[in-house]
Amino acid sequence: KLGGGKETITTYSYTEEWSSHWYDSSGYADKSKQGMNRKPSSLDVGTQEALCDKVEYGLGFVLSKSLVDMCKGYIPATNLLGESVKFDGKGDAMVFRKTSDEFFYYG
Repeated sequence: KLGGGKETITTYSYTEEWSSHWYDSSGYADKSKQGMNRKPSSLDVGTQEALCDKVEYGLGFVLSKSLVDMCKGYIPATNLLGESVKFDGKGDAMVFRKTSDEFFYYG
């Protein structure tokens, strides 16, 4: 450095990868990377399991909530869903696509 002073150089690096956590890019030090990722407000990031409100067994038999609560050994429905799933929540229509890890991703 001219005049014998010290100069500190800070380098930032960013990688694009799927994650179960949300990383808000608005706080990135590199201004060119700010706003590079976006998340629809109606979308929660992560893995989530939920029981169906209505479970049918065979033709015409509907299981009560107490029977559904006793069910164990669930089989993932991933193979039944196809290659994409459409989510229409609060006006934000989103299409999730299945990848090689058998999870569905948006974007």
